[in-house]
Amino acid sequence: MFYLIPIVVFLGLVINHLLKKQFSFELKQLSSFFWFSEKFFLSLIIFFSIYISFQFSFWFFAFLLTGLVLGLFLRKTLFYLGFQQTIFNFYLSSLSFIYLLFTKEKLNLKNIFLFLIPLLSIFLPVDPWIFLTLSSGALIPQLFQ
Repeated sequence: MFYLIPIVVFLGLVINHLLKKQFSFELKQLSSFFWFSEKFFLSLIIFFSIYISFQFSFWFFAFLLTGLVLGLFLRKTLFYLGFQQTIFNFYLSSLSFIYLLFTKEKLNLKNIFLFLIPLLSIFLPVDPWIFLTLSSGALIPQLFQ
């Protein structure tokens, strides 16, 4: 059942595309609201993912710092949100769904692959919390773009 969560989260981007297509004139008036809500929900995702993956160890801070440096060079929010879906946390996934409703990302083939390719990391023999810490560190620079 929990394996369907990333697909439902991705539907947030599809609904975003459909709403932009249907109500383009009305959404232009709310552009400042969308900017604020996008940053607000992205910061909630970052804080919640750091909260649930926090361990007071060297490796936590090393992966968080590595993710921060990675996020400075590779600014693909959907890629990191895809990695965060590998732990199948309902609260984090619902925040990601709401974020994708407000984002400026477009629905194209590149963004579909950016979101769905990290889900293949489920099959790797690596702890998924490592990917959560890396992606939460990489999402921090996305707040300031």
